[in-house]
Amino acid sequence: MPAQYPFFTITGWRRPGFIEYETAWDNLTFLGHFNHRFQPEKTRDLLKAFDLDPDNPQAVGNYSVGMRQKLGITQAVMEDQNIILLDEPTRGIDKEGVDQFVNLLKDLRSENKTVIVASHDEIPGLVYDRRLRMKDGILLPEE
Repeated sequence: MPAQYPFFTITGWRRPGFIEYETAWDNLTFLGHFNHRFQPEKTRDLLKAFDLDPDNPQAVGNYSVGMRQKLGITQAVMEDQNIILLDEPTRGIDKEGVDQFVNLLKDLRSENKTVIVASHDEIPGLVYDRRLRMKDGILLPEE
């Protein structure tokens, strides 16, 4: 795919996997350097938007499910990709975190990013350009 479509990279995220004994910042720095697109300032801002402290010395292994979800969303967005896939992104996140997520998606939409959200849950406040439902393994327009 990169040879045919060199103008974008797809970032996908489902269940965030991190180095358990490292901090959030160390994990994101490590992952961000793979594509040579790490943006420290943007990454710090994303963490703060989810009420995560970039300088927290706590190991990720001690994070709650909601904190890990927020960290995973940050990791999916931090490299400024054009297409972002998020699978069950609000799992384990409290109402305030869901509101922060919805605000982030509004910002991404204003930046002309394509965000695909797969979820079993209704996400309050999230505006979709198009909604699909899976039935018998086939994606169908939602009625």
